[in-house]
Amino acid sequence: MLHSIRHACFLRSFSPHVSVVPVAEAAPVPADLREAAVLRANELRIEVLPELAQLTCGRDTCEARDVAGGIHRFDTLYAAMGAPARSDLAAIAGATTDKDGAIVTDDDLQTSRPGLYAIGDVATDLNQISVAFGHAAIAATAIHRRLDAILR
Repeated sequence: MLHSIRHACFLRSFSPHVSVVPVAEAAPVPADLREAAVLRANELRIEVLPELAQLTCGRDTCEARDVAGGIHRFDTLYAAMGAPARSDLAAIAGATTDKDGAIVTDDDLQTSRPGLYAIGDVATDLNQISVAFGHAAIAATAIHRRLDAILR
């Protein structure tokens, strides 16, 4: 839910009507973090609904039924599935990670471990496939330049 609320806060700048329809958590979220996230959502007038039980989408609308029996209709849905950053191996290799587990990189997406690069969700919280593709191009160019310098 924390991931979804972060994205909802971002989307709130584009729409006055944003709701979070949480799904079952893969791992328990500490109560204090959950409460702080919901409080932030409330400050931005983002409605946090009960957990999703069923989602049905038609031609012009989607209907979300929550576990409390409520029915909510939406014109547009944005799936913010989220998962913890899987940066353990990079950290073991010596790469620096931030408090959320994301790998810290420079502008070329090289980590604090020379020659080790990180792209996509593990290196940024934008969580969009187009960002990962862009990261791949940036890192590949940097690697090519690095190899070119080494092989000369």
